[in-house]
Amino acid sequence: MKANLKVVEAAYVRGGSGYRVRVTFSDGSSGIADYDGKLKGLLAPLVDKKQFAKVYVDFGALTWPGNIDTAAEATYALAHGLERPKSVEDVERNMLAVRVRELRKRAGKSQVELAEAMGVSQPTIASFERAPDFRWSTMRRYVKALGGEVDVVFTLKGERMSLEKGTRVPASSQRTRRVAAKAKVAKSPSKAPAA
Repeated sequence: MKANLKVVEAAYVRGGSGYRVRVTFSDGSSGIADYDGKLKGLLAPLVDKKQFAKVYVDFGALTWPGNIDTAAEATYALAHGLERPKSVEDVERNMLAVRVRELRKRAGKSQVELAEAMGVSQPTIASFERAPDFRWSTMRRYVKALGGEVDVVFTLKGERMSLEKGTRVPASSQRTRRVAAKAKVAKSPSKAPAA
């Protein structure tokens, strides 16, 4: 995974603390970054709420007039309730944590429902979803409880291999699936229009 994160959309959120921004990121995730209590140092001029409300996106970062900006990685952590990253590895862990949460949401399960399916407590699920490091066995149980399967594909010397199945994976498995789906549609008989 590469940590190449950018802010793609931002909108000032009225109400609340007065220091909130709804943010969408290049990985497709979104959230509200609340800067209340965090406007210190270079961000101190933004204590003026009228100034703060002038937020916009420039070169993938939240930006305000007066050459004030914040790194996308820090905004990402704030918007998703994660630790502020200190390294590229921290950014990658944060992005993985968000993907895991999104996986659960797409499966339509709450943390409580997932905890019941796994035989653990809801705080255990919450802790897992914000943990900086995941154990393989826990990830497998988590995904299985969502009704899915885990398969890690790694690339070594240009060859893609499935860790679970021990088999080669085509360079473009998505393209292969699309071609197969098109072939299946082409083979199915077309229905005559209703009269």
